[in-house]
Amino acid sequence: MWPYGEKCGRSFNKPGRGSSGDRPRAKVGPQIAAARTAAASTCRRVYDIGESAAVWVALLAGLGEMTTRGNQREPRVGSPLALGIVGCGRFATEYHLPALAREARCVLAAICEPAPTPELKRRAATTNVPIVESVDELLGAHALDAALISTPHAVHAELIGECLSAGLHVLVDKPFVLELADAERLTLLAEKQELVAGVGFNRRVAEAYLYGRHLITSGALGEIRHVDSLQLGYPSEGWYAEASVSGGPFLGRGAHLADVVPWLLDSTPLSIVARAAGGGNGSPLATGGWWDVEFPGVRWRATILPHGLAMYDEVRIFGEEGYVIVRRPTGNLTWPPRTKAGAAAMLAWEAEHYDRGKGSQRPSAPPEAERRTLVGDFVDAVIDGNRLACSFREAIGSVAITAAATESCLGGGERLPLSDLLHAEGL
Repeated sequence: MWPYGEKCGRSFNKPGRGSSGDRPRAKVGPQIAAARTAAASTCRRVYDIGESAAVWVALLAGLGEMTTRGNQREPRVGSPLALGIVGCGRFATEYHLPALAREARCVLAAICEPAPTPELKRRAATTNVPIVESVDELLGAHALDAALISTPHAVHAELIGECLSAGLHVLVDKPFVLELADAERLTLLAEKQELVAGVGFNRRVAEAYLYGRHLITSGALGEIRHVDSLQLGYPSEGWYAEASVSGGPFLGRGAHLADVVPWLLDSTPLSIVARAAGGGNGSPLATGGWWDVEFPGVRWRATILPHGLAMYDEVRIFGEEGYVIVRRPTGNLTWPPRTKAGAAAMLAWEAEHYDRGKGSQRPSAPPEAERRTLVGDFVDAVIDGNRLACSFREAIGSVAITAAATESCLGGGERLPLSDLLHAEGL
């Protein structure tokens, strides 16, 4: 289990450091604010993270300087990209390390992990990669170009700030951060320093989702009218079980939906109403729940629950001329999978396309599906100046949606405007 240090209070509604000041906010009463503070109270991981004054000075100096610059950069010339991993638990070990091993233009220089498993120690020893216990040690003792952050979700914001202030390009696992103010200030900091900063929303590089987006943006489905989505299951062990640390299914997995549906539709949502499972005005972080999002001309209804077939994920998009369904797992499976092939199928995506005039269609990946992995996409962005699959600026919308959904639950199912919380730029 993840080792923790002292608790530190957090609130989705806290104005505090680096908030955008003039930006309109959803109004909340003292009871909702108190409930949100309690729901979002986080345990701090023992990363020896300090609140560097230089970070906050840079952030405050950059407020109000929102740029419309894209996330494409000039190509980088020179030696391979030196990358450090901050947090190397199960996900990073199983997915990021193999992806990094396939990247010829990127070198894993060091790993920051205060509680390395025997398997991680073995892997690091065979490749001569040092393991350190603190971020200070990682940043101070190793010459790095970039950082990949794969830690408990509640400490993303602090770790991103530390790495950006050290001048590193950053790729962080989803969710981006848990608070909208953090999303805004970290985006400003990355853009001010002209650093590549991306969020690991892996649906954006999955062939099935790229196919679905191609059908929508090309007009093959006609006018889009309705979206349904369903997410079932959430890990119940380790830090995932602590909703205040992971965000629970509502934020931990719901962030995927909050990112991918607006991306698929290429549209900005207008408002949201949400309800926590189990009734009442409680926090949905542990129980999951439902949300109803209004887009221009489109309604999206989402169900996010912690029980059921683990990792089940489905998005259905209906247009006047047909529909597309993107789902995982593929085939009819039970949990837990009994074979390696079954385990692989749990993470594989498939798409189903029906055309009103032609019937069922065989899906085919569009050209942009050549992106291999999130790590590969990030390395290409840093070295070649390619556009990221999801930049910090683009990820602000997912934070706004999940924060407003939580606020709506705590407020008894009030419909809240989203247009006031979202920037037009990059979303």
